[in-house]
Amino acid sequence: MIETKATKNIDMETLKQRAAGRWPELLSTLGNISADVLDGKHHPCPRCGGTDRFRLIDVEAGALLCNQCFKEKNGDGIAALMWLRGWDFQRTMDELSQYIDGDSTTAESSGTFTIADEYDYVDENGTLLYQVVRLDPKDFRQRRPRDGGGWEWNVKGVQLVPYRLPELLAADPSRDVLIVEGEKDADRAANMGIVATTCAMGAGKWRPKYNEHFRDRNVVVVADNDLPGREHAHEVARSLFSLVRSVKVVELPDVPEKGDLSDWFDQGGTMEEFDKLIKDAREWSPALGGKSMKQKKKSGTPIDTAKSHATALVKMAEDQGGELWHTPDGTGFITLPIEGHAENWSIKSASFKRWLQREFYSASKSTVNAQAIQDAIGVFEGKAVFEGRQYDAHLRVAEHQDSILIDLADAEWKVVNIDAQGWRVLPASPVKFRRCRAMLPLPEPAPGSMAELQKLLGLCNESWPLVVGWILAALRPTGPFPILNLNAEQGAGKTTAARKIRALIDPNTAPMRCEPKEPRNLMIAANNGWVIALDNLSYIHPWLSDSLCRLSTGGGFSTRELYSDNEEVIYDAQRPIIITGIEELATRGDLLDRSLMVMLPNIPESQRRPESAIWHEFNEARPRLLGALYDAVSMALRDLPTTTVARLPRMADFALWATAAEPAIGLKPGEFMARYAGNRAAGHELALESSPVGKAVLDFVGRVGTWTGTASELLAELDDLADERTRKMKGWPQTARVLSGTLKRLAPNLRAIGVEVESGRTKKGRFVTVSKLAESSVTNVTNVTSMENQGEFEPQGDAAVTQSPEAVTQKDVEDDAGDAGDDEIPASFGETQSDLSAERDASVCSHDDVEEIPTFDGYINRQCRQCGEELPCRKGESPAKGPTPESVSTCDPASKAALPEAESRPVQGCLQGLAEVATIGVAVCETAPAITESSGVLT
Repeated sequence: MIETKATKNIDMETLKQRAAGRWPELLSTLGNISADVLDGKHHPCPRCGGTDRFRLIDVEAGALLCNQCFKEKNGDGIAALMWLRGWDFQRTMDELSQYIDGDSTTAESSGTFTIADEYDYVDENGTLLYQVVRLDPKDFRQRRPRDGGGWEWNVKGVQLVPYRLPELLAADPSRDVLIVEGEKDADRAANMGIVATTCAMGAGKWRPKYNEHFRDRNVVVVADNDLPGREHAHEVARSLFSLVRSVKVVELPDVPEKGDLSDWFDQGGTMEEFDKLIKDAREWSPALGGKSMKQKKKSGTPIDTAKSHATALVKMAEDQGGELWHTPDGTGFITLPIEGHAENWSIKSASFKRWLQREFYSASKSTVNAQAIQDAIGVFEGKAVFEGRQYDAHLRVAEHQDSILIDLADAEWKVVNIDAQGWRVLPASPVKFRRCRAMLPLPEPAPGSMAELQKLLGLCNESWPLVVGWILAALRPTGPFPILNLNAEQGAGKTTAARKIRALIDPNTAPMRCEPKEPRNLMIAANNGWVIALDNLSYIHPWLSDSLCRLSTGGGFSTRELYSDNEEVIYDAQRPIIITGIEELATRGDLLDRSLMVMLPNIPESQRRPESAIWHEFNEARPRLLGALYDAVSMALRDLPTTTVARLPRMADFALWATAAEPAIGLKPGEFMARYAGNRAAGHELALESSPVGKAVLDFVGRVGTWTGTASELLAELDDLADERTRKMKGWPQTARVLSGTLKRLAPNLRAIGVEVESGRTKKGRFVTVSKLAESSVTNVTNVTSMENQGEFEPQGDAAVTQSPEAVTQKDVEDDAGDAGDDEIPASFGETQSDLSAERDASVCSHDDVEEIPTFDGYINRQCRQCGEELPCRKGESPAKGPTPESVSTCDPASKAALPEAESRPVQGCLQGLAEVATIGVAVCETAPAITESSGVLT
């Protein structure tokens, strides 16, 4: 090695003149700091580390200032170098002179030193460009060949390249390229068969011009074990990130402070262990690199930290293999591979945000700010909606081809596939299932029997077909779904029964919930669970009844999106529903029509058991119970195409489905429909019993048979019929409009027990008709109305009607000009404008021997005693209560049968009317009409 003496005769003033205006370059190169912090703005101090206190204050003189390190102006560039490097004055002059002049006589420092090693930097052709010289005591210099021989101790104007460039360019592009800190480590790695390189002058000296040589390569940056080394490794990764195929940063374990790759190998590290370190390292992203000196602000924090973190989060999810997709309503989802299985998360869900936070911290050992997560979520949503595919996001139950899939909601995301051949557990789902926070897993099913299920649910033979039919319906992906209404005394186990039923379909951390406060809460619950279970209700409000009906058969709810003015959130769901209560809660007809009313038996005290024992037994049997249910579902899938029901009820799909599963349930053919029909009949009766209007209409029709008129007139009739207590009840209508709405709601229930309610409108107004159906038992016959068109409406409104409903034309329906609501109603069928003239009323046959027989409808039948001729009826002086015929002009001359007299006059009717009774559904023999007094039924 060469040993030299440095010359000390350097003119300081001359050197300052040569350095004037070049101080940013000189301080950056010789002071070993980034040129980016020498822009005159505030930056962190390279010595004390304080933020917002260090700056270049004089470009010409090279003066630096740190508010912490200096109390006043820090002299000039020479003083700045002495402060930055810790050199004495002579060393600083020698270094400065060497760099500016390239003077070999002053290039080898003050005092005595030796050159320990030399590292050649060559271009792609192998031509020497410059050297890095390692000195002893440890220091580094750069020099370039001088024309004519010797060295210039600077690299001004020389092409800068990575170390060992020819080997790098010649290497297989698929091989990893190792970037280390220092030529010694690069040579050590190369000798072990690794493609390795570095940059001159160590940490902090990476130049962007190096990057192009690494395009589309897989790069591994090895960090020295100190803060500058780690910052340098991340700075290199950040610089290469946008060009390379992948980049990783490897930190070496168990090396001393400032230890490097050579030290790690010297301590016994092997190539196999090194390869594993590289394999296990996470791919680098901008957010994982900590603070960059090139990104410092006055505050010392990275510029656009949130933006960089957001970009890193997006790339992190993409690198994990995440699939972005959306539902038909535009909700963004991501499918991520997690520990060997795929999981589907809503992009806005708390689960996905927590995953991002955990992954970020695992990679960077630092936290990510909330704004970065919000920005990343926005990017994910945009990519999911505009770039991702569209799928349905199923909840617990789904349909796939000819199969039904049940999400077990376990940690492995397994599903049960049920088809016509049976069921089996699949390790992965062929469709997208979503999970909600409160969902609990189902156990894997096992073979079982329905008898065990009936025993554990504690159901009698009457209730069993309905409950198991409801459970099987709830295992279908589409409805309509009936509402299971469990009623029982307190302590009869209705809540436990409901919890067991839900545990077989959709277990939840809160299986039974209280009454929701508004429709929004109910729809949110439906969005987060497959089964809706409401426990211990005392009363069902009308809005809740309507909402449950919508959920049963399918319906939506919209509300304004949070923090927006014109965006809305749509909830659309169709769900199986359970409600429990002591009383029979469903009283409105539309809810009862969708309900299965199940009364649970009381539990004697001698048969009570601890709840812990009950649930232990149930949970132990649950896999077998699921297997039995899935067997029944499989049978229903197989037999449904050939299943028929003679008379389909309203919930036709449910009825067919349960009927198809009858053999698996243990029922005889037709047994389910028999139970279901009886339940529906009881529901109709309950609806009418719960409504004061329903009971009044039944009584009214029982008295009059058939009646037609306006809603106002019908309300008056019902008011006369009802007692004062009934009229004061909450459900009693006070206006004709309310009565009309109530009748429409009760119409299906009334029809089910033989009473038809019809409404219509004509050019002059609306009318209502109530009547007995033909197949029903008619106990009274009244208000028989001629269906012939007798003329135009009278102008006095409610005073008279002379046109029948059947005579209303399309023109009448379309012409609403004269319709002013119930206040302008066409003439009543109950109060006719009689066209029976006085002359005809008084007419007699030639025998002048007329028998007059009063009838219940306020008219008098007239017949000649001698010849039997039927004469025109006439109106009596005190007609019976109720509407009267609209037109009675002549009696039926073909009818010769005499009407027998009897004390029970209300069972008799006008002979002319009897001829028309067939039009309202009561069979009549027109040639010989008669009335059976004992029953009041026409025969």
